[in-house]
Amino acid sequence: MWWNLLFLTSTWSGAVFGWQRPGPIDAVRQATVMVEVLGPRGRATGSGFVVGQDGTIATAAHVLEGAWLVMVKLASG
Repeated sequence: MWWNLLFLTSTWSGAVFGWQRPGPIDAVRQATVMVEVLGPRGRATGSGFVVGQDGTIATAAHVLEGAWLVMVKLASG
């Protein structure tokens, strides 16, 4: 199913930050992702954030509604 694409990111761990415990603002910045979708109305973008150590990403349902293709870009690129 198409929404499973959101869960195919690499493993999320503290190593991504480069140090043990980032400050709360840095942690939020680095957990925020850009979601790009291609669907019947063309291209659209939205945002989301990493919610789990396994790389699970949360975003609003309207971002994904009708999408044919979904790409997630992490803050690290």
